[in-house]
Amino acid sequence: MPRKTPYASLPLILMILLFLGGCGSPREIKIGVSLGADYLKGAVMAAKEINFQGGIGGRRLVLQIDYTMGNIAPVLAIQSAARFAEARDILAVVGHDSSAASLAAAPVYNKAGVVQVTPMSTSSQLSQAGRWTFQVCIDDAQQGRTLADYAFDVLEKRKTFIFRVSDSYGHGLAKHFRERFIERGGAVVYQAIYDQEELNLGPFLELLPRYSPDLILFAGRIEALVELRRGLGKHNINIPVLGGEAIHNAPAIAQHRQLLEGLMMTRIFPPESGGEWAAAFTENYHKRFGIAPDARAALSYDAVYLLKEAIEKGGADREGIRRAILEASSPHKPFIGVAGTLAIDGNGNTLRPIHIGVVRSGRVVPAPEAQ
Repeated sequence: MPRKTPYASLPLILMILLFLGGCGSPREIKIGVSLGADYLKGAVMAAKEINFQGGIGGRRLVLQIDYTMGNIAPVLAIQSAARFAEARDILAVVGHDSSAASLAAAPVYNKAGVVQVTPMSTSSQLSQAGRWTFQVCIDDAQQGRTLADYAFDVLEKRKTFIFRVSDSYGHGLAKHFRERFIERGGAVVYQAIYDQEELNLGPFLELLPRYSPDLILFAGRIEALVELRRGLGKHNINIPVLGGEAIHNAPAIAQHRQLLEGLMMTRIFPPESGGEWAAAFTENYHKRFGIAPDARAALSYDAVYLLKEAIEKGGADREGIRRAILEASSPHKPFIGVAGTLAIDGNGNTLRPIHIGVVRSGRVVPAPEAQ
């Protein structure tokens, strides 16, 4: 059922100030947050709603927000995690944005016994990072295999040219796609590895026609994808592009709607199939920020509600929260959020539905063949 929500329209900065904590209070429950702006909107919405409904067991939820670059920079993520771990009134942490940052911070949380819930970090290594670390998003292995099956079965493509960023995300998604695609009988004709900072895709675009691929698998982020689509247009190359959830960036897709038309990607948050709660979340998010939410906001929102449920069941205690998360997201009784069901198996792997979306007129909608 959808949660009761407040409809006050506050600028984001004022919303955040409502949750910034000073000294700890017995009437407060504190959760640390290390997220970027688009993730943070979803987390703050969840906290605002929870407090509007009476808090957690009558206690006000406070988000202690880290504004450093610890959400994406591994070194700063370690420092951020250490600060949260040392603050005994911080019961759990939602963070971080990137897999590299989340993996760097995980040993700190696990040594200190602090639950870490990461919304969009997709590295398969996170399931083995320790018993205090939990993923909300589907990992690279599942996304890569899903994309390969979709390319082979639905798009009926057999020759793929891979563009991937030179980091753990690009490596992981490309690796699992490649293995599955070749296993199915397809061929990966070339793998282009680019640097996120330089974004020099020109030499690869000139090389691409020599291999005559019928599909491009893109394992990177939205900024490089925009450059890729510009380059494809400049070279008059018309090849479908398929990518992972990391390119589902609602503001950028709306801004570059013509350039990204027809782009396909894995889709973790399909609002149209998530029931009343997802519809209410989407409507309220759009009213507040003027744009539809993407998976970053939805999964951060769900992460806060997952911790709320765990605190209600396990108590305001770090160990109790860890045990309750496992119970609240078991395969037999999964947690239900705006992004659908979430379960964690005995090996720490995240289990949830995964979909394929396509960009149409600046929005990501279900890919017709994938329904």
